[in-house]
Amino acid sequence: MIIVRLAMGMVVGSTLAIIGYAIGWILALSVPEGVPRIPILISMTGLGAAIGTYLAWYFNIDGDSFANKKMTTLILSITIIVSLIGGTIGHNYGAQDEGHRVRRYPEIQGTIWGSVGGANLMLITSQISVFAVGLALKKRELTQK
Repeated sequence: MIIVRLAMGMVVGSTLAIIGYAIGWILALSVPEGVPRIPILISMTGLGAAIGTYLAWYFNIDGDSFANKKMTTLILSITIIVSLIGGTIGHNYGAQDEGHRVRRYPEIQGTIWGSVGGANLMLITSQISVFAVGLALKKRELTQK
């Protein structure tokens, strides 16, 4: 199930990250001169990637998605933060690459893949954690009986 969620997260997260980057460009071009535009691009890309990845991961595959509202909000908030961090790291990594024939815009690609990668990494970690806690609770119930 995690492989299906990861594949869906990469596709939907990348799509919404690209849409977020386009919206970020529109917003960045509308701000006054002197206002830094890169944080706007990174934040919109990260937001799109986090929301897209989260929706893909918690799409109703197994029947009980979005059951706990507090947990849903917490995981989405952490996913957005990790996606923004991943987008920043990806942008900084891409800015160091001078670009070549295959990768013409390394900052854009780095921002998008960093955001999507960060969001998917966070959700993989949360799924593994939930699975591990579930196993520990089942083991505890069996030993108490």
